[in-house]
Amino acid sequence: MAAGGKSSWGEKDVRNDSREEMRLNRLAHLDQVGSSIIEKRREERKAFDVSGCSMLKAGDEFKKKQDEVFRKMKEMKEQKKLKKKDKKVKKAEKKKDKKKKDKKDKKKEKKSKKAKGKRKESDDSSASSDSECLSSEGEIGPAASPVA
Repeated sequence: MAAGGKSSWGEKDVRNDSREEMRLNRLAHLDQVGSSIIEKRREERKAFDVSGCSMLKAGDEFKKKQDEVFRKMKEMKEQKKLKKKDKKVKKAEKKKDKKKKDKKDKKKEKKSKKAKGKRKESDDSSASSDSECLSSEGEIGPAASPVA
């Protein structure tokens, strides 16, 4: 089609005329009833009840579920943090107890070495007395060594 709604043979297209006429009629009708349509839509907006909308309810339910999930995640994070802290404290206490035990063990070891040293000295003196024995004549003298 060429410009101006005419066909290549120079004739007006009948279909275009009927479309244009329908469009103009529709616009004229809207001019007549437009104010009533606007008023009707205002009334519908005022009467609209948001609580009846299932999408909003679904959104609220979803939000509640998400809040619950986030709350649980936060609780789990706090519990994990507390467990980690408790573990650290217990480890520190264990280490402290081990140091105390090692200190006590060293102290006991020192005492036992000291006591052994005293016992050894007393054992040496008694050992020398043990090496002296009574002879058949009743004399105390050096112990008889077995003859080989």
